[in-house]
Formats: sequence, C-alpha cells, structure tokens
Amino acid sequence: MRAVCRSGTTVDYVNGGMSTVVFPSFPHLTHTRPLAVWMRRSLTFGNLAILTFLVVQALDGMFTYVGIVSFGPAVEGNPLLSWMIAVIGAAPALAGAKMAASVFGIILHLTAVHRTVALLAALYISAAILPWVELLFWQTAR
Repeated sequence: MRAVCRSGTTVDYVNGGMSTVVFPSFPHLTHTRPLAVWMRRSLTFGNLAILTFLVVQALDGMFTYVGIVSFGPAVEGNPLLSWMIAVIGAAPALAGAKMAASVFGIILHLTAVHRTVALLAALYISAAILPWVELLFWQTAR
C-alpha cells in the first residue's frame, strides 16, 4: 500500500503480521543514486579481487607441488608448511593450506574488505607465483 504524507513524500506500508513497517521512498533521488553506483563499482572490484586471489592460491598450490616433486621438500620456504608436508605428505598439506587461505580470503570478501583481498593477491603474485615461475620455468630452461 502506498500513501502520500503531508510533505509530499510517498511512503510504502508493508504489513508484516503483527506490525506494519514503513519505508519512505524519495522519487526525486532515484535518478542519481550515488550509493548504488558506488556499491556496483565496489562489488565489481571485490569480485575481481577475490577471483584473482583464488586463482593465485590455486596456482601457488600447483607450483609448490611441482616444485616439491621436482626438487624435494626442502624447496618449500614456509617452515609450518614444510612440517605439514613431512607429517602428512605434500598433496594433503598443500590442499589444506590452500583451502584454509581460500576460506579466509572468502571471509574477507564477504565482509567487504576488498582492498585487503586485492593486496593479498598482489603479495602472493610477487612473493609466491613469480619466484616459482622463475625457478620452475626459467632456471630449468637454461
């Protein structure tokens, strides 16, 4: 149901059982919607950030596995991950670590901390992916 107040503002009434909820609508503000534009841009950036983060996590897991198979477990620089690899094996340790990192990245994405997700993706690219690409592809080709 829609009603017009004395000031000319339209009000939508939604009957929700025992109570009525009133939502004011402002038709003179519908043409600009700066908040909606900002939200759309933020969601696009956030979706791109989390997609990049998840792809980088998958690439890091694959490159790490190939590096461990090719050069041995001593090639892993993370001491906690090296210990997990020694205890439960390369594949389960890497899968668990990458799943945990992905879940934490998704949690950051869902709480709208998109810049942090993007910075973490950039950090992984520079500190994990590029060194693995250099070690696995450029040094072995020489």
